[in-house]
Amino acid sequence: MYVTPDGRIVTEPTTPGCASEAEVERRRSALRTITLSERQQEEDCSICLDPHAERAALIPACNHYFHNACMERWLEEKNACPLCQKIVAP
Repeated sequence: MYVTPDGRIVTEPTTPGCASEAEVERRRSALRTITLSERQQEEDCSICLDPHAERAALIPACNHYFHNACMERWLEEKNACPLCQKIVAP
C-alpha cells in the first residue's frame, strides 16, 4: 500500500505527476462546466493568465473556475485546485 501526494491510498505507486487515463477521467468528471457573467469573463484564468471565455470549468469543492483546457491539463498532473489545494475528486 502506498499513499499518494493527495492523500489517497493505492496498491501500486504511479509515476509522480503522471496519472492514469482512468484517474484523469475520474478527476475530469468531478468538474462542472459553467457560464460566466461578463464580470467574471474580465478576470484572468489563474493557470494560464489569459482572460476567461464565456464558459469555464468549475471545481465544486471550492467554487474556483478556470479555462476548460487548462483544468484538463492540470488534472493530468494534480488532483487539487491550483488556488486553494482542495481535492478535486476524492
